[in-house]
Amino acid sequence: MKFDELCEEKDELLSSNEIQICIKFPRGSLDPEIKCNITDSPIIYFYLFLHVMKKVFKDFLAIKGVNSERKEDIIDGLLEMLKEDILKEGENDF
Repeated sequence: MKFDELCEEKDELLSSNEIQICIKFPRGSLDPEIKCNITDSPIIYFYLFLHVMKKVFKDFLAIKGVNSERKEDIIDGLLEMLKEDILKEGENDF
């Protein structure tokens, strides 16, 4: 299966269902527990969070005082934060 076909398949699954996600952070932890009413697949979670983060970024850019002309720089900065956090967390895994 080609990557584009996989994306289309996942988007179809997501758009044809009502989806609920529960994200729980146990007290004293920043390690989330994720549950979803359609599956417990990290692939589906990835696609769900792509759509969620797109909305979060749009809402972030709509905050008064945020320079919308620097939209690309802001998104790059937010994604860089995510990348650094993932790599930092995984330093001991290698």
